[in-house]
Amino acid sequence: MKKILISILFIAILFGVNAQVNYSPPSGYFKINFPSDVTIDQSEMEVSTGNTILYTFMAMDESENLYMVSYADYPGDVFKDKSLHNNFMEKSVEGFFGEMNATPQNRTNIKAKKYKGLEYRGQNTDYSIIYRVFIAKNTVFQLVIVGMKSYPSDTKTNSFFKSFKITL
Repeated sequence: MKKILISILFIAILFGVNAQVNYSPPSGYFKINFPSDVTIDQSEMEVSTGNTILYTFMAMDESENLYMVSYADYPGDVFKDKSLHNNFMEKSVEGFFGEMNATPQNRTNIKAKKYKGLEYRGQNTDYSIIYRVFIAKNTVFQLVIVGMKSYPSDTKTNSFFKSFKITL
């Protein structure tokens, strides 16, 4: 009986450590698996065509790595000309890494369904950052993983990024 209880406890701990939170925001814009419960924040952001709201969804894993998805809807026809998407995404990368005092490196072209995006990695003295950005219709999505000193394992990184689905 004692062996059975210890086995059940071990399995519960194992599944608890690897638990994922399947998450979709109230807007229904995306789905993703976070490593723990999600914290939500929103802030007003000034853009060239006025103001918009930046919605941010965050969770931490057991190693205190931060996993984040944010999105903002841009008004009007800002993204009508798809030839400007890459330029806008590059500016987004520069802004994010600039705020983190890190240099973006290892550029990779990526896709989420039919939506093209960019991925960069970079490090500063405290963090290792993996950043992805996509434009879908008038919405800009940013996915970020921030590791303490080093990057999270490929398993954790792939689990997070591969679970992301744009559902606009």
